[in-house]
Amino acid sequence: MKLRLAPALLLLCCPGLAWADDTQYQPFPIGGRALGLGGAFTAIADDASAIHYNPAGIVDAKSPSLDVSTNLYGLQIAVGDNLLSSFADTITDFNKVFAELQIIPTTAGFVKSFGEKDSEGQHRHAFALGALVPAYKSVDIDTKSAPDAAGRVQTYRRSSLDRTLVGQAAYALRFDERWRFGATLGFEYRHLSDREETEASSPATPAGNARFARGDSALSITTVALVLGVGALVSLPEGFSAGVSLSLPSVPVWGSAVARVSRSLADGEPPRTELVEDKAENLDAKSGGGASLRFGVAKIFSPGVEPTIGSLDLSLYAPRHYALLTLPGGDRPVRRSLTINTDVERRWVANLNLGVEHWLSPDWTLSGGLFTNFSSAPSIDDPEGKTRAADALPDVDTFGGTFAVGWLGAHTLTTMGLEVSYGTGKDVIADDQRLRPFGTEQFRVVRIRELSVFLFLSSTLMF
Repeated sequence: MKLRLAPALLLLCCPGLAWADDTQYQPFPIGGRALGLGGAFTAIADDASAIHYNPAGIVDAKSPSLDVSTNLYGLQIAVGDNLLSSFADTITDFNKVFAELQIIPTTAGFVKSFGEKDSEGQHRHAFALGALVPAYKSVDIDTKSAPDAAGRVQTYRRSSLDRTLVGQAAYALRFDERWRFGATLGFEYRHLSDREETEASSPATPAGNARFARGDSALSITTVALVLGVGALVSLPEGFSAGVSLSLPSVPVWGSAVARVSRSLADGEPPRTELVEDKAENLDAKSGGGASLRFGVAKIFSPGVEPTIGSLDLSLYAPRHYALLTLPGGDRPVRRSLTINTDVERRWVANLNLGVEHWLSPDWTLSGGLFTNFSSAPSIDDPEGKTRAADALPDVDTFGGTFAVGWLGAHTLTTMGLEVSYGTGKDVIADDQRLRPFGTEQFRVVRIRELSVFLFLSSTLMF
């Protein structure tokens, strides 16, 4: 997914963009039915996406099933003050919109129950295998300024791709008519590539010496970590159910990184040239979140053929502080000149998910949900526009909603819907971002606004 939607507008309206996903845990709800419920699924968790929400729920799957959920990413816009105007300008450029649409699977899983049955004919054991894409973000910007009064022209390019894949196996036990327990074990694979480049040139001086400068920072990180989780689900009177799941801190298994910087300069009278290049390979790298605890409650209203179901989740994430990579020691250029922030600090943060599902008939459902994606980065307390001496991770809080229509066939459950989210917060950037790769000791606080519009499609095959 490459977002080249009005790149010049993005730079001009908002000199800073929230690049990394190292500050947020829930960029979008994942799964099939869970998507329509805004991610409020911990107390329901009856399909393959239960591996992510609550592994105890897989034992409630009605029959063996194969679930595939995809997101159709179309628009992801970061702008300054005039959000609606920038959004309108973007969506009316149909060539860009349709050129950027790509289908990315977010969940794929298989569930099967087995073993002896209880008094109600339900199996006591179940297992599931699944692959999840809980985070995927890409940015591609290429912009060039108009010549200033001195004829100087500046070009800024940024390309970033951040992907996370989680593969897990889960087991669940139906302890009795009320209680179910489950556990998951798997791996988390992340690959991040990020490059930032700036060029600045001026026409020749009276002495005939043109001025040119170029700076480039590049970073590539690949990490693998173990993930482990446990969960419980209980049926309560009056149509209520409750669930809880605990994810332990990811355990780094392997990580490697490559960092590279280059600087070139031709300036001055008499002419002066300078070229600096440095590349560090096989650096230690790590990534991952801390422990998290997820509570959920759900209730069936008007039970029967056409019920209404409401659900609520509250997630709590523990803090964690780590460096994405370990840079080489000494005074090497790659250590002092890398402009991409590699220090990750996560605070305590809580997120909320709320969803409602209504069966219009035995075959059709309508569902909708709300969710939050609060930043775990340290707060940026300085006012917008203030300069400071240190960089910081973006602090952007996001609120979103989903709407979906579902159809239940003889052997399939298909869900299609729309997700919209809006984020606002602050970031700290180099005082002149177009010159960032040349290094700076001056930073500035800027306001961030983000708008995302996603389509999603989920299909569950039951056999």
